[in-house]
Amino acid sequence: MSREIRYTSKEYDCPVTQCTETVKIKRSTGRVESVDADTLNQTIGEENTHKKLEDCTGIDECGVKEPHNSGLHRERCPLTPILKGE
Repeated sequence: MSREIRYTSKEYDCPVTQCTETVKIKRSTGRVESVDADTLNQTIGEENTHKKLEDCTGIDECGVKEPHNSGLHRERCPLTPILKGE
């Protein structure tokens, strides 16, 4: 099984910062290679797609990063439902 990793960037209107922010999302998909895949590296099926917020221009202002705290509070991010739902 091989892993395909793609990064996408998009702008969105953040309701927390009240600004247009740019976010970078890492999408990792596990692929099962076909037994008779040809030179085009055909695959059968996809499994285990994970999305992760890799970088966001508003992350220092929106409360996801709290001062004096080493952890991230992803539940405060308005993109969390989008990451889980797509």
